[in-house]
Amino acid sequence: EHFDIHNLKSRTGTNVDCDNLSKVLKSLGFRVTILNNLKFEDVNRYLQQVAEMDHTENDCLLMAVLSHGEMGMLYAKDTHYKPDTLW
Repeated sequence: EHFDIHNLKSRTGTNVDCDNLSKVLKSLGFRVTILNNLKFEDVNRYLQQVAEMDHTENDCLLMAVLSHGEMGMLYAKDTHYKPDTLW
């Protein structure tokens, strides 16, 4: 919701979007983890931790990024990145 990048404004309404998405996913049986205002390094670190978890009892993994984005780039708190760098 808040960015260290000077030309990006805070993304107002993110908390409402997040709450609504969380409710829907929980109603579908998903276990929901919410992480706010992460720097790019923290996003990568968390995804690495998730990749190392045992997922044998899970049917799918869903990641939603609520952020600014443009021209194929998403924004973390501190920088922009191409989404395919996460996978």
